[in-house]
Amino acid sequence: MKQRTYYSEQPSEYEGGKFRAEIRLDIKEEPPTGEEGAAQWSALAISIAAPISANLFVKTAMDEIYGNDHEAKLINEYNAAVFGIYTGDDAQAMIDNYNDFLQTRKALKNAIERICKEHDID
Repeated sequence: MKQRTYYSEQPSEYEGGKFRAEIRLDIKEEPPTGEEGAAQWSALAISIAAPISANLFVKTAMDEIYGNDHEAKLINEYNAAVFGIYTGDDAQAMIDNYNDFLQTRKALKNAIERICKEHDID
């Protein structure tokens, strides 16, 4: 699972150039730590290299947050539940897990596409 990146100042949602770009999602102010008591910020930072596109940001974000084979595992479990290999609460949990994943991916994709649109990234 993707670890949060920490910043001493509130980061912007997007930072990029022609060859490399980074989107920061779920930006949060964190409680002060240390003796200075200075606030810090955290975010899920997704970096890509050219060609910079919304689709590449979405794919990279999903891979970094969930790993490359997480969706395949959920699909297999979902299919097993739908085809009756699992029944009852186990089957419903597998169906719910995949539905939750799809809803999370949709929200992530919408957030990334909004940021990309604001910065004229296709």
